[in-house]
Amino acid sequence: TWSAGIENPEVRQILFQLIAVGRYKGCADLAASVAVNKAGEDQERFEALKALVELDDYRIDAFIEAAAS
Repeated sequence: TWSAGIENPEVRQILFQLIAVGRYKGCADLAASVAVNKAGEDQERFEALKALVELDDYRIDAFIEAAAS
């Protein structure tokens, strides 16, 4: 699983950048789970959100709305 696999935060952030650039829609669930994980690192959560924006994921509006409230 994600939490038990890649420990290096820089590598995890690069993976989200690759997901965004490559538009790997199959990784959207992973990005969404990291984006909403309040225990996660801020930069990692931000990269996950950016990936969701690039993927034009249907959940991004709800995430933005939740962050604004």
